[in-house]
Amino acid sequence: MQTSFGKLKFLNVRNKAFEAYKAKNIDQFNQYASLFIQIAADVDRIVATRPEFSLNNWITASHKFEAADAPKSYFEKNAKVLITTWGQQDSELVDYAARDFSGLIDSYYKKRWEIFFDDVRKSLKDSTTFDQKLFDQKIAEFEWKWCESEYKDNSTITETPSQLARELYTKYIKYFSLFSEQ
Repeated sequence: MQTSFGKLKFLNVRNKAFEAYKAKNIDQFNQYASLFIQIAADVDRIVATRPEFSLNNWITASHKFEAADAPKSYFEKNAKVLITTWGQQDSELVDYAARDFSGLIDSYYKKRWEIFFDDVRKSLKDSTTFDQKLFDQKIAEFEWKWCESEYKDNSTITETPSQLARELYTKYIKYFSLFSEQ
């Protein structure tokens, strides 16, 4: 499962979680999965400092379209489909036009990763093989439900980029070795 924000070096953290899974080390897996989810939340915070990277702005723009025979929700759903599933349910072009929008990272990409890590964690705890097919079905259902649901903007930008940069540098400096090429 690849996302646009996932192209950053922190994919090494995901890889560490995978190594822990292969080693059947649930404690280490939980550590790296948790760190990955924290990073996703913080990437959302970073892009939230720029209005041009706002899912809310994207959705609000979709509400400006009108058609006599289509409700406002039609255009919102299509705006969401465009940046996620790229077509009908179970489309094979998922993430084709992915965006790094604040709100999208937190409510969509991060949630998909949480579902993934939860399923992997369950397979580790139960000593069973990860069921990729079942996971794919679960994710397809989540994605389509997300596209069909009304978006509620819960963000309030209170951080300046410089304040956030200082905070995140302090938070993540101890992990820098994980982000380097290996």
